[in-house]
Amino acid sequence: MNIGIFTDTFRPRVNGVTVSVETFANEFEKAGHNVFIFAPRFPDYIDKRFKVIRVPSHKVPFDPEDRIANPFLVETRLLLDRIRSLKLDVIHTQTPFTLGFEGLIYGKYLGIPVVHTYHTLFVSYVHYLWFIPEFVSTSLAKTLSRIYCNQCDFIIVPSLEMKKELLSYGVSKPIDVIPTGIKDGFFNKGDGISFRKNFGIPEDKRILLYIGRIGKEKNIPFLINVFEKLSKKYSDIILIIGGKGPEEGNIRRLVETKRLKEKVFFVGYLNFEKLINCYASSYIFVFSSITETQGLVLLEAMAQGKPVVAIGRRGVVDVLRDGKGGFLVEPDENEFLEKLELLLEDEKAYNEKSEEARERAKEFSAEKMAKKEIEIYNSLIRKIF
Repeated sequence: MNIGIFTDTFRPRVNGVTVSVETFANEFEKAGHNVFIFAPRFPDYIDKRFKVIRVPSHKVPFDPEDRIANPFLVETRLLLDRIRSLKLDVIHTQTPFTLGFEGLIYGKYLGIPVVHTYHTLFVSYVHYLWFIPEFVSTSLAKTLSRIYCNQCDFIIVPSLEMKKELLSYGVSKPIDVIPTGIKDGFFNKGDGISFRKNFGIPEDKRILLYIGRIGKEKNIPFLINVFEKLSKKYSDIILIIGGKGPEEGNIRRLVETKRLKEKVFFVGYLNFEKLINCYASSYIFVFSSITETQGLVLLEAMAQGKPVVAIGRRGVVDVLRDGKGGFLVEPDENEFLEKLELLLEDEKAYNEKSEEARERAKEFSAEKMAKKEIEIYNSLIRKIF
């Protein structure tokens, strides 16, 4: 099968969409399919993996990490000939922006089924459009999501909560829940000692770990406040924040204001090996986002046997359903603190949650999730042809 993946965000940009695209593309190729990824061009970046077709792009004014494809350039419009030559069997869009629309338009024109994965809860990101009144941008996000999804042939979402969200918008096309799976490598034992040495972290310190984008929607000040209270009682704990984002400067200033600079480490983006080692070095994974559509990083930590304490909202609920592998709490600092104290003090409870975490993560294998998507592709191809 020839699969065309259209995404407005991809390497060198690292986020949940990029990880999802790479994970599924890798599994599709392992199963013998041909995968072609259409993504924005980044200056001086050279792809070392996958068949990536780069499209002319320009900077996004309010998000310097991203670039957006320019559909008006002649080179972009020549994509139609390229797509024809690839004889794509299915087009799978990952974002409803310029390349997402290009994929949809080409699919309609060429009679190729179009699948869309709705990764992002856009209504939770409208604060980046500060120049538009919030009620207007929220309504616009819902309307455009509905219009785009209803033009596709099939919609995939990473969690049941996201399916409910799209149904509330008026999306009428078939929707199935297929989360991004966990790569086998995350189950391999990481080298936590090596990670600690690289970042100068003493072996006798217990690490609370957050991995993810550093943005307003991730609610990181909540974690800082909880950690501040916790660190007054436990002298052997530190907090690691892994990732980058537009709020990093503000979070660093908050840490300094609370005089936690010696106890909070910012480690930035980590490659695959270092990320696994980072998870292995940690004691508890902490997550305070209330907008997450899946919470893939929770599963990555759980694959290393790390219990999770997270706010029980959106896609995170699917990961920790029935409390297997950790605790879901309300967005209340004291309740979050209480669960962390339980794991820090009760070794039996910690070990139980650690074992549950590993077993729960196994249910989300990348191979299983990829097979489900291939089944959807085949069903759509049979209907059309």
